[in-house]
Amino acid sequence: MKKCSCCQEIKPFSDYTKSKSNKDGHGIYCKPCRKVKKREEYEINRERYLANAKKYRIENPEKVSEAKKQSYLKKPEYYKQMHRIYSENNAEAILERGRLYREENRAQIRARDNAYKARNREKLRKKQIEYQRKNNLKINAYRSRYMRQRRSIDKLFAIKQNMRARFRFELAKRGEEQLIKANQYLGCSWIFLRDYLAEKFTDGMSWENYGDWHVDHVIPLASAKSKEELIRLWHYSNLQPLWASDNISKGAKMPDQLVA
Repeated sequence: MKKCSCCQEIKPFSDYTKSKSNKDGHGIYCKPCRKVKKREEYEINRERYLANAKKYRIENPEKVSEAKKQSYLKKPEYYKQMHRIYSENNAEAILERGRLYREENRAQIRARDNAYKARNREKLRKKQIEYQRKNNLKINAYRSRYMRQRRSIDKLFAIKQNMRARFRFELAKRGEEQLIKANQYLGCSWIFLRDYLAEKFTDGMSWENYGDWHVDHVIPLASAKSKEELIRLWHYSNLQPLWASDNISKGAKMPDQLVA
């Protein structure tokens, strides 16, 4: 048994920390009092302690990292709980710090991410394949929902999707392979095509009512006898906006002025 120099209570040695500087091998304060004393000392010398701790972290990053790792391994549930509590109480501040950090370090983050992807390309590929396998239905549902929403908002995107699908279909029907992007076969950019079609709008046509009108091939693609002829007919100069009802009626017929 031993008397605490602070609270003056007599307590068993198990209530004291070990200390080689005392004859009995234990500290002069019981554990509760020692904790209070340490807190008081810290508050009095707070700035000095913080400065010393910061200096140590800068000078010994590997030791600090290893110490954190070992501490976490000893009490993982404690650290998880503390992290959860801190995150809940400081959610907005954490988000703001993250946003500022990303803005200030955009180039470094991109370089780090690219380097990581390069080092772990095969690992990431397998991980992605496994994720897609396990979440195939969810991914497909999300993708379909996203495509529907974007097509309804972005009419140029809808035209791109429709024309790409049509071109792949026409090539596949002829047993041909698509070697370059669809807009390269068009002979123009998608933005140019948008403006080109807009110039040919007839009364009542607008991007808002795309679907009521179609992008029509003046000379039908069905008339192409070879891949070369198909590519020639795919050129933007063979395109026009045409009301859906007129396009359906036209079908694969040649325009009147080209009929012999």
